[in-house]
Parts: sequence; C-alpha cells; structure tokens
Amino acid sequence: MELAVRAYENGHYTFTGFLNPTEVDTFLRIQPDLKFISSIIHGGGENNERQMIRFGGPDMMGYEEDFPIDIIGVRPLAAKFADDLNHRDFLGAVMNLGIERDVVGDILVKENNGYIFCARHISHFIMENLTKIKHTDVRCLILDESPEDIQPKRQEEKINVNSLRCDAVVAKLCHLSRNQGLELFQAKKVIINGRIVENNSQMLKEQDVVVIRGYGKFVMMGISHITKKDRIVVIVEKFL
Repeated sequence: MELAVRAYENGHYTFTGFLNPTEVDTFLRIQPDLKFISSIIHGGGENNERQMIRFGGPDMMGYEEDFPIDIIGVRPLAAKFADDLNHRDFLGAVMNLGIERDVVGDILVKENNGYIFCARHISHFIMENLTKIKHTDVRCLILDESPEDIQPKRQEEKINVNSLRCDAVVAKLCHLSRNQGLELFQAKKVIINGRIVENNSQMLKEQDVVVIRGYGKFVMMGISHITKKDRIVVIVEKFL
C-alpha cells in the first residue's frame, strides 16, 4: 500500500521486491482498494512464480519503465568435471552471499546451467561473488533476454471429470479421492492464477493456471469432448 501511495503522490513508478505466491495472493486481495493507481505483476519470465509488482502506468506517469529485473546465466567453468547441480544448489549458493530473498526471483536450471532472475541493483554483486556452487567453479554473465529453451516444457494430458469445479479437477490431477483433494484446499496448497483458493467450488475455465503444491503446475487448455455418460474430458498441460 505504501509503495502505491508513493507512486501516486510522487508521479514515478515504484516496485516491490520479488514476492512469493502467497504474498502475490495477499496483494490481489487488496488490489480493489488501490483503484487510484494501476499495477501490473511480472517475474521476468512468462511462467515465473516469484514476481514483482509495479505501481503506476504510462497514462499517469507520462512514460514507460521496464521492470528492474536482470537474468544472470551461470555455467560451470569445466563442464566435464562439474557436480550435478540442481535448483537447491543454485539457491543455496546465492543465499550464502548474504543477500535478501526478495531480491532473487525464480532460478531455472537446465543441463547444469542456471538462470537467476534478480533485482537489477544486486545483479553485479551476484556476478562478482558467485564463483562456486558446491565444488564447481562457475562463471556468470548477464543475459539480454530469457532464453526460450529454459522455460519448462509441458506435457498434454486428458482427464475425465464430472464437473469443472476445481475440487473435482484437483482430485483427478493428483489421483486422489474428492475428500483427500479437499484437504489440499484446507491446507492452502491450491493456487489458481496466482491466488490461493479455499473455495473448492470455484469453476475452472480455459487458460487457468493451477498450481498444486507437492503435485505440480497445470494449465487448463479446454474441453476435449463430453462422453455418452455426460462426463467431461478436459485437456490440461502439465509443466515438467
């Protein structure tokens, strides 16, 4: 709220740090109270979970301003002798630099190379100080844009449900009973389009993004067909 007011009163853009999905959900709940200023959410990549909020827009400010996000590519100096590195290894090495979590967004890993989304003001510090991950010497480089091939791949699946209610879909996606699926809602583990969902009767629609903590991330792609028994065959894509 303070950043929104500051942007409105001073006439310049303000940005949050990187927020986790729960924090983004909290913002979305109060967003209707911030009608005096526009806001958009972005994490540096199309499907990134950790995101910044920008308060202000070109209509009010008179100019456009990009999100202050850099992407650092990290790769082993000697790939042949490198450890097998995963997300936890990269995150641990970055956090061991003594920086705050909210200056680091998503970290994507592909074929032992890491891609760190971070706040621009901290990117050079990370580049200069991140020299080793586990026992592997690494080098860092700021990238001009996010490589397309680092975005998670998707796999198409079809599920058979009796309703597009989110509890029915979630239970089917997780291979759980309806009652077991309800426990996920009660534990606040279901996030739809960035918002934690406790209302298990909410209806899903095409292009809804469903994150089920512990089970994965899915996109609703639409209805394939209705069976003779009036059940709905839904096409979803699962992030791999």
